[in-house]
Amino acid sequence: MNRRLQQFLEAENLTAAKLADILGVQRSGLSHILSARNKPSYDFILTILNKYPALNPDWLITGKGKMYRDQNEDSTHVHQVVVEKSEYIQPPQFEFENEVNSEEPISNTTPLLSSKAPSNNKRIVRITIYYSDGTFEDR
Repeated sequence: MNRRLQQFLEAENLTAAKLADILGVQRSGLSHILSARNKPSYDFILTILNKYPALNPDWLITGKGKMYRDQNEDSTHVHQVVVEKSEYIQPPQFEFENEVNSEEPISNTTPLLSSKAPSNNKRIVRITIYYSDGTFEDR
């Protein structure tokens, strides 16, 4: 597929850096695909087909057919796939009553736990503290 991507770049008169910017992907990631170091991900293929709907997905993925779709061919199914997939990509949105500002030390914030005793005699057995440097501590 890296050869076909290179052919596409030449046909569109684009550099790899410009295509990466258009697609919103890392330049190094596209470079790795073009050099055959990495294979393109499903998301990458969907992104390029979404940005260039005239590009023939059969040609891009398998090398069969022409580089571009016929003008009378319906390309809406590519957009439908992207929309359907994006529904699953979006994480659910939650609202929290007592959000903690990560810039502010815990001691200066409103307590997140209620001071009421649990009604079913539950007790805390472990607390894990996560620090901004990626380390954590079990207590």
